[in-house]
Amino acid sequence: MLTLPTIASAASYSYSFNTSSVTGNTKHTLSAGTVKTTAKGNTYSADGGESSSKSKYQVGVQRFLTNYADPISANGSSYTKTIGSVNSGSYAVVVNKYSSTGYKVTGKGTINQ
Repeated sequence: MLTLPTIASAASYSYSFNTSSVTGNTKHTLSAGTVKTTAKGNTYSADGGESSSKSKYQVGVQRFLTNYADPISANGSSYTKTIGSVNSGSYAVVVNKYSSTGYKVTGKGTINQ
């Protein structure tokens, strides 16, 4: 008997953010399974300049409750974090500033499944 490998298609949804809002298409239909995010953010002071003290932020997906990835350092580098396991359905992307350092965090990322 000949068996062929099954190829699973991966889904990826882009978003951008500053800690007061998430922009772009923030609602996505996810399949049941593990969700990850790859994100890159930086910390800015109230005058708009890049802050030398770096904050942290969290990315999550929200349906009824919100599942968050571990905090991500807002230092201009890209990180991939696991958000967790979800049931299939429609989810909104949520980004929150996790620490009081800096005025705001701005960046972009993808939700990957």
